[in-house]
Amino acid sequence: MPFIRISFSKAFEREQTLRAKQELGRLVSILKGKDESKLMLDFRHSPCMFFRGDDLANGAFVDCRLYGPIPNDEKKAFSEGVFAALREIYAIDPADVFIAFTHYDDWGSLGGYKSL
Repeated sequence: MPFIRISFSKAFEREQTLRAKQELGRLVSILKGKDESKLMLDFRHSPCMFFRGDDLANGAFVDCRLYGPIPNDEKKAFSEGVFAALREIYAIDPADVFIAFTHYDDWGSLGGYKSL
C-alpha cells in the first residue's frame, strides 16, 4: 500500500483536492506493483510553512511511503507527474514542491503483515 501525504502551505478548495486525488491515483500506477486500489492519501493544509527562511506562500511537501524498493526511473517519472499535476491543479511552481521517498521492508495492511 503506498501512502502519500501532501502538506500544502495554504488551504485549497475541495474540488482541487478531489482532482489531485484522481491524478495521484493514476500516477501511482507508474510505480511497479502499485495502483489506486491500495493507495492511501492524506492532504494537509498548513497556514504556516517556511522555506529558505521565508514564508512559503504556495508550496508543498510530498511524502511517499512505499513497501519495497522502486526503480529510480519509475520514481523519476512519478515525480515529474506530481510536479506537473500540482502545477496544473494548484498553480504551485515545481521549484516550491519537494518530494521524498521512503521504502519499507515491513508493512501491515488489510489486517495482515508482510515482510520482504
